[in-house]
Amino acid sequence: DALWPRYVEANNRWIRDPAAANLQRQLNALISLPPGSEQRAERAEEAYGQLKAYLMMARPQKADATFLTNALTKAEPVRAGVWQFYGEHLAAHPAWAIRADPKLVAQARQVLLAQMGQRNAQATLYQQVLDMAAHQYPALNLHDMVGATDALTLFSTEASVPGVFTRQ
Repeated sequence: DALWPRYVEANNRWIRDPAAANLQRQLNALISLPPGSEQRAERAEEAYGQLKAYLMMARPQKADATFLTNALTKAEPVRAGVWQFYGEHLAAHPAWAIRADPKLVAQARQVLLAQMGQRNAQATLYQQVLDMAAHQYPALNLHDMVGATDALTLFSTEASVPGVFTRQ
């Protein structure tokens, strides 16, 4: 018990605070990228995990040990074993919580919402195109695709390819 306060202080100074600063740097890097840039789109999924880990560090009662361990290990692979211990024990030690920067969190959320909204819009549009074309082209089975060639001695399947994905 006598060493616990010193452990908490050392943990915060040498492990927790550098990890939080690293996550903050990465989130700030995402925010500083130009809107609509390819890099911003590419980093969105990774940044989502970084923001989630950052928020878990600020709210230990909501921490998911497995996710947090993986996210921190990805951010700082050198300390993999430390992150497992930290992730598993964070929820039990609310004193280990960081103070999240509300401005950083709000900006990162805004960027991620814009990126994910753009992806959802693209996915919705793609699905609409598929749905419209699905009724215009018949599904093709193996016999339709290989025609007169004698491929049926090599292949056998009852599956078919939806017509929207064929050239016919």
